[in-house]
This record gives sequence, structure tokens and C-alpha cells, in this order.
Amino acid sequence: MADKSLLVFTKELAKYSTSAERSNDLISDIEKILGRKLNKEEEVKLRINIEIFISSIIVYTVASLDIEENKKIFFVSQYKEKTNKIFQIFGGWSVNRIEDHTNLLNTATSLYSRWSKNVKGIPTQKDYEKLWDDFTDSIIGNLNFGPQITSENKKQYNLLSKIIKLKLASLHYDVKKKIQENMGLFMKDLAENQNKTRQEIARKAANYAEANVYALDNPYLNREEKQEVEMWYQLPGNVMILTFFIVAILSVFYHFSWKLVIGIPIGINILIGIINWFFYKKRLVYSLYLTVLHSWILYLAGFSTAVFLFFKGSYIFAIIVLLAPFGIFAFAEPHLFFYSILARKYRIHPKYAFFKKEYNYTFPFEE
Repeated sequence: MADKSLLVFTKELAKYSTSAERSNDLISDIEKILGRKLNKEEEVKLRINIEIFISSIIVYTVASLDIEENKKIFFVSQYKEKTNKIFQIFGGWSVNRIEDHTNLLNTATSLYSRWSKNVKGIPTQKDYEKLWDDFTDSIIGNLNFGPQITSENKKQYNLLSKIIKLKLASLHYDVKKKIQENMGLFMKDLAENQNKTRQEIARKAANYAEANVYALDNPYLNREEKQEVEMWYQLPGNVMILTFFIVAILSVFYHFSWKLVIGIPIGINILIGIINWFFYKKRLVYSLYLTVLHSWILYLAGFSTAVFLFFKGSYIFAIIVLLAPFGIFAFAEPHLFFYSILARKYRIHPKYAFFKKEYNYTFPFEE
């Protein structure tokens, strides 16, 4: 392979990785999910992340090729130099933006030395998934999205994560394709292996997204099965609400402290959540929902308790009791947190994990 040919190939990859087209559609998708335009700082950081992601994939791919080490080193140094020149000449960036990108690109290109020491041959799927996760977290972290994920914005966060990971997988595919188109410069017999790698990346990305984002309109469960999943998932929260009603009423007569009024329902939630996960009984759960946990019973009990507390002068508790049946305080239900932890064993959403655990069901995205 002539150095002149390698220079041409390096220049083409540099132009590809710095093109604004790489991130335009992702910016559009994120703006639709957030319901607003990204500000200038968010947009710049997102573009930098996408460009560095592409640079990382390029460096990873070239580092794993079966070519002479001096060719790899030459490629990495030339790629770094040409990307920086393109930014300065054509990008119209400020000095700070160029410096930020240079620092990030230095990090990306340094992956080559680490790779050559620790990895032999083509990167594994876990290596690539780690790269997707790192860049997804970085992109979301640079959005003015909020530092804490709650039940109110968790669905939005999951959707953002899914869209970004699919975009990164798609870019990964495109980069591999771009290199494959020029693979004659490097080696002649890599085409078949590259095609299998691209297909596997796309399949893993789609399966990962499907497994970790639960939707009520998912095609994997029928109507009755979805209903059972929701009843199981919400049981500890509904018992917690009913317990809160009772404790709030008793607090009027026994002058319970705030800590006790809040702590007892939370403790009940944890207890019921553990029993519900490890000792689920379908008949018992259905019986509860047909009686004391029926939605109309909870609404009526909440309204009646709120009226009682209001006339007894316990106004704050009355407001909380009135709103609780509508799921306003779902973020305070601890079982949602440890269900996510317990579901890690299955590497799927807790609701999917429940159905898999109870019925030994294998979802298509697990295969």
C-alpha cells in the first residue's frame, strides 16, 4: 500500500467525519423529543460528540486491521492532522471550539495505543457497546435535560437514549461501510467479515433498545398479558397509597410525626415490593384489584380521606391524599428503583423481566 494512497484515503475519512450531515438528523430527532430547539452550546457539544464518536470508530477499525504497525501509526497521525486542518479552514469555529475538539480528538486517537496493547484482532461486541453507552451518556449529559431522572421524565430519557444509540449504531455501520469501500488500500479479503460485523452491530443495537424500553403497544404481549404486567408492577405503589390513607387518618387521633406518616407507607411499599417480586401470586393480585385496590375504590377512598383531613385541619396531608391516586407521587415509590436493580440479571426492562421470570418466556430481542 503506497503512502500516497493512504494519504488520499485518510483525507476522505477526515472530510467524512467532520461533515455536519452526520449529526443534523440526530439534532432534529432530539429537538422533537424535547419539544424545543437546542441552544448553540448544546448543538456544538452534540456535533463534537458525534465527530469524536466517528473518529473513535475509525481509529478502532484501523487499529484492528491486519496491516503493518507503521502504517497504522502513520494513518492515525495523518488523520488527526487533517481533521484539525479541516476544522480550522472550513468549519468557521471559534478558537475555543477548535481547542475543545483537539482535546477530545487527542483522547480518541490515544485509543490506538491502548488498543494495540490490550486487543488482538477485531474489536468485540462488548467493546462497541461500551463505546455506544459512553457517547450516549455524554450526549445526554450535555443537554439541559436535568441532573436527576424521575418517573416524570424517565420515558423521555429512555426515548432519547434509544434514539441516540440507534443513531450511533447507524453511524458505526456507515463508517464501517466507508472503510470497506476503500479496503483495497488496506487488504483484499476483509469484505465478508466486515459485512457480518455491520449486521451484528445493527441487530444488537435494535435488540438492546427493544429490551430496555417498555411500551404499552409492544407487539410481544397480548392485551391480557399487558394488563397482568401492569397490575404486578403497580401493586406495591397502590398498597402504599392505601396505607398512606390509613396512617394519615390515624395521625389525626394519635399525632404521628411527619417521618412516621411518610415512613410507614414507604416501608410497606418495600415489603410488598419484595414479596411481589419473589412470591408473586396471580390469583391474590387479581383479587386485590377486584376489591380494595380497584381504581374507583382508591379514588373514592382518596376523596373521602381528603375531605376528612381537610375538616380536621390537616391541609397538607389532605392535598397529598387527594392527588396520590393519580400517580403524581410515583417517583417516591422505592420498589420502582429496586425492581430496576433486580431486572439487571435479565438485562431487560423490569416489566419484561417479570413476564420472563414468571412464565419462562423468551422475547425475540433476547435471541
